Amino acid sequence: MAAVCIFLPVGLDLWQELAGFSISAPIVEAWWEKAYSYGITEENFATWLRDADNYVGVHQFLMQGAIERMYEFVDGHRLLKVLGLFLIGYSIGRNRLYARLDELRSPLKQIFIIGLAIGVPTSLLYAQSATTGHPWGLTIHSLLYAVSALPMSFAYITGFCLLLRLHPNALLFRLLAKPGRMALTNYIAQSLLGVLLFYGIGFGLGTTFTLWQVELTAIALFLLQILCSHLWLLSFRYGPFEWFWRMLTYGRWLSIKR
Repeated sequence: MAAVCIFLPVGLDLWQELAGFSISAPIVEAWWEKAYSYGITEENFATWLRDADNYVGVHQFLMQGAIERMYEFVDGHRLLKVLGLFLIGYSIGRNRLYARLDELRSPLKQIFIIGLAIGVPTSLLYAQSATTGHPWGLTIHSLLYAVSALPMSFAYITGFCLLLRLHPNALLFRLLAKPGRMALTNYIAQSLLGVLLFYGIGFGLGTTFTLWQVELTAIALFLLQILCSHLWLLSFRYGPFEWFWRMLTYGRWLSIKR
């Protein structure tokens, strides 16, 4: 069923390509109609948030962005792809594969090697297709996504599992353990820090950074989050958002202090 969900979008894109229409076309029209009503055009789209010096401008961008995200959701067949990945994750959890690393050492190695062998070349082809306007057609582009993203994901996962089995006390895993326990808090904090750094309502650095500067900024922020996570968990059991989410889940007050 997971494979059907992941590969069905290829068939849908083939159908659209042969029929000569796009199921997301009405959403694209609605998206740009909303964007134009705010003065957002293709010329200023990339710089709008950098130049917006108040939250009204940010809110306008978010409003048209909601329709844009709907377009991406439909055009990219996101529901089917995510459902397929959820089914794979559910199967992994149900069978407790994460707790059987020693037992599964040989299959993990095989998946890692096969994942890299398939995923690396198809990822390069997918990147070529994505950056050159799909020269081989929408169907091939969709197929390349299916046969690149999933194998590479499995290669990453199994690679980390093999490393964890061989070096369970490695510095890398000890550093990542604490921010991993605060994943939701760190996720939201990254968004807030990004707004502060790159939006016009903050320091307005958006579009002024080169690619390597963006990468260095991301690394620096994550290192800061690793430090903050370790310091926070010295005094508290959970991150603030994890604490709130746990209370919503269990429906009762939980102590956050150690």
